[in-house]
Order: sequence, then C-alpha cells, then structure tokens
Amino acid sequence: HEWRGGIIINTVRREFQFVVTNCSKAVVANIPQYSDEFNTYEVNCKDLSVSYVNQSTGGFSYFWDFGVSGLINDTSNAFAPAYTYPDTGIYNVKLVVNRGTTCPDSITRLVKLYPTFAADFSKVGLACPDMPISFKDQSVATYNPVNSWNWDFGDNGTSNEQNPVHTFAGGSYQVTLIAGTEKGCIDTATKTILVSKFNPYVYPSDTIIVKGSTIFFVASGGDYYTWSPANNLDNPNINKPNGFFPDTGRYNYNIHITSESGCEGDAHATIWVIGQGEVYVPSAFSPNGDGWNDFFRPIAVGYKSNNFFRVYNRFGEMIYASNNFEMGWDGKFHGKDCDLGVYYWELDLTDRYGKEVLKKGDVTLMR
Repeated sequence: HEWRGGIIINTVRREFQFVVTNCSKAVVANIPQYSDEFNTYEVNCKDLSVSYVNQSTGGFSYFWDFGVSGLINDTSNAFAPAYTYPDTGIYNVKLVVNRGTTCPDSITRLVKLYPTFAADFSKVGLACPDMPISFKDQSVATYNPVNSWNWDFGDNGTSNEQNPVHTFAGGSYQVTLIAGTEKGCIDTATKTILVSKFNPYVYPSDTIIVKGSTIFFVASGGDYYTWSPANNLDNPNINKPNGFFPDTGRYNYNIHITSESGCEGDAHATIWVIGQGEVYVPSAFSPNGDGWNDFFRPIAVGYKSNNFFRVYNRFGEMIYASNNFEMGWDGKFHGKDCDLGVYYWELDLTDRYGKEVLKKGDVTLMR
C-alpha cells in the first residue's frame, strides 16, 4: 500500500515462493583449527605457503577462496589445496561445499602469515654435575618481539624465563625451548646436553689400621689427582698411591680430583693408626630393619683372617657361623626372628704375625 495524506493511493500485489527442504546437516564444511588463536587455521612463520586440510563431510564439490584482496584467481576447486600468498598478513579463507546446490555449507577461517621465525638457544658453563649452566635465548623473528619461552630441561626441570640457569646431575639430557612471538608464531628448538658423570671417590675413606701397615688407596671419578698432604704416600699425584704408616695417630687426606672436561671436586680419607691389633664387638644390636644396628658383627683391626665367628643361644645351640669380617648375624635362625635376650659368641682370629687368638662374650638382642 502507498499512502499520501492518510489516504491509500496505490496497491501492488506480488507472490513469492520459498522452497524449504530437509538437509539434516548431511553436508558439513570444516577447516580444522590448528592454532590456539581464535578461529585461526594456522599461524605460519616459516614462509608464505599454506597447505590446507579439508575435514568436510557429505561433499562432492569444493570451492576455496583464499581471501587475497583484489585478486579473482585466488581460488581452487581441489579437495585439499595448497596456496602461496603474495605477502605477509591476515587472510580470511572460505570453503564452500556443494556450492550452487540445494544444500551447500560453508566455513571461514583465518590464516596468519609472519615469516620468518626460528627458535634457538646457546649454553655457557661447565657440563659438570651440580654446576650452573646458563642458557641464552637466540630466537630470531622478523616480526618482534619474542615474548614467551617454555624450557624443558629433560630432568623434570622447567622455566619460563628468557635466559634461565639450570644445574644437572651427570648424564645426557634433551633440552627443549618452545618460543613464541607477539604475532602468535611458535617454534621449537631441541639440543642434547651431555653432563659428565663426575663423582669424586676414594677408598678407604675412613679406616683403622695398626702401625707399620700399608694401605693401597684407590681414588676415582676424574683424570688428575692431587693428595694433600703428601706425607706417608709414595706418590701424591696418582689415583692409586700406597700409604705406609710407621707411627700411631690420625691422618687426614684431601684428594682434589679434576676431569678432562674441567670438572673439579674433592674426596676425603681419614686413617686412624693404633699401636696394636684390636677387636671391637658390640654389646647389643636391634635387628628391626630401621637401618641402624641391624647386624651383629665384630670389627677386627690388625688381624690377618677371621677363622670363625659363631653365635649360640642360651641352650648352647649354634645359630650363626661365618668366617667373613663383612658379614654379620641378622637376628634370625632358620629364617625366623630369634627371641629377645642374651646370646653368646666366640671369635677365632689370626693376627698379622700368624698367632691364633680366641675371644668370647655375649650380646643382647633388642628390637
């Protein structure tokens, strides 16, 4: 109706037909989203070429418009095309499935191009256990700034700092940096860090001997050794010096150990020299599995051999026997825990002069 001054002056009639059909969403256009950014297929920071993935269903024809302004040939009818863009920027890419049919479907995603970006890093410091290694971000981006860093040091250690410092135990570690830019570029750099398994050690480290005895020291963990002081040693600059101790006293040694890679550390040895042979036998022990006094064993200093060490219960029954200085009774007999109480022992030794010595005593078993 056309009105003028409140009066209808003209009327026109038309008929329109709308065809409605049940598509039941059998056709679905789908370009996946591989970027964390909203509605973005990908952020490409390597080059200007993009290979598209088509996850559409129910289609038999496809029409791609790659979104380059001013171009009419930036299209494709391929199922999963690739396209090289003319320049950096943000593009709206549209996919139409079954274009021109009764039931088409379409989807639009963004593609962002900011070449180039490459994550990289360097390290400074000795690759030694528990020594700090400084990592420096050397990522290069055409479109700065680089504003995110996620470090994984391969030993459950992580950092979000640009240039972190980390210490390692000995071994091989895969260090990974995932760096990102303000434009959404992300790249990963991984390098293997080899840390020397440097472990300064000396044997024996704490022992008791009789004067006039010789100790054959063994130090390990490196390539160069310096013993201090050099007293009583035949060579203070090797890892296996012999020590001869003609007088009583306590002798403390520091062994400075250095590796070929530059790792440095110290080991320590204390030697207690007594005037004559001694036997130390505990008066009680507690075999309860707590790691303290769980075994009953004698300690003999200045004796050549242990002929036998035996333990008896109160009925005179032998319940343990050994001729090894290192072994001890664990408080069991035939695999079962013995009762609390007093037990009796005898120890037969041969001293360094070949004389046999027999010692006896008792011990209290506690739990």
